[in-house]
Amino acid sequence: MWSEHFGRVSRVGELVEKRGAKFNITLDHSHVIFKIDNPKEQEVLNMRADVEAGRVVLDPFKPGNVASEWIARNYVSHAHARPSAPANPINIWAKHPDGSYGRGVQYPFIKPAPGEWHSEWREEQLAAWKEVMRQLLIHHAARADSSLGQISMEIIPAPDYGGGARYSLLENNIACAKWIRAQWVEIQCAAASVA
Repeated sequence: MWSEHFGRVSRVGELVEKRGAKFNITLDHSHVIFKIDNPKEQEVLNMRADVEAGRVVLDPFKPGNVASEWIARNYVSHAHARPSAPANPINIWAKHPDGSYGRGVQYPFIKPAPGEWHSEWREEQLAAWKEVMRQLLIHHAARADSSLGQISMEIIPAPDYGGGARYSLLENNIACAKWIRAQWVEIQCAAASVA
């Protein structure tokens, strides 16, 4: 998720599976979500032109988006739960050894108290991230052969994530885990009512 051009992931998966092996990825969709409406970050992976031309779709609410494709292809064996927002603000509270600010991949899951975060927080900014997580859970509930083995909580303190933040990483991880569990129960109940 950090270093690969998102448009190549499925092509690599097809090559691997043509050779008879199962292709698995760790889905860390925070890296997809924070690149939405973020040309500078799209350039990091040299995919801005592909995004602008519609060859790579990042928005999970649009058809043909990369996260939905990876989920539908049953590639996801592990998922990182790190909330993110489109065009997430850089992390001005943490710097790398070279003096550059953190890339801002992480967005607080619960509203920070005044002074706990450097930017305005709006819950609706989490909608795209939550949509991918819901899609993954729906896939897992619907397919007996789902590759998903586990989801790990990944709200972390590194500079590109929550370094320097004054909000509780632990409380955010707990709230995010509770949300995922509630979504899972809701999805299972919906599936049971249809069956």
